[in-house]
Amino acid sequence: MNLDESLFKEALKIQNFDFDNNTIKVTDKTIEFLESIDLSSEALEFLKTFSFREEIEFGNVYFNCVNRIRTENQEEENKEIYKNNLLIIGSGLNGIQLF
Repeated sequence: MNLDESLFKEALKIQNFDFDNNTIKVTDKTIEFLESIDLSSEALEFLKTFSFREEIEFGNVYFNCVNRIRTENQEEENKEIYKNNLLIIGSGLNGIQLF
């Protein structure tokens, strides 16, 4: 998986997002969930880096709060998604955004 942190940071900058004042630690429960589904260490580090207090809006696409990813993916209608090595990380006009 190729995750471009610099591109994500640039997108945040375009949105005038205050990166430093909105970053929040990923909870132990969230980390345990992400590790339990064998999320790659690269993806886990990306999510730790971009864990914010609230969702981020990029036009009509939303990046979820990392600490809410566990609960959203464990909702009954979404459980089969992460069991198939996909992870809901946001939403948009075309539906959910997967990682």
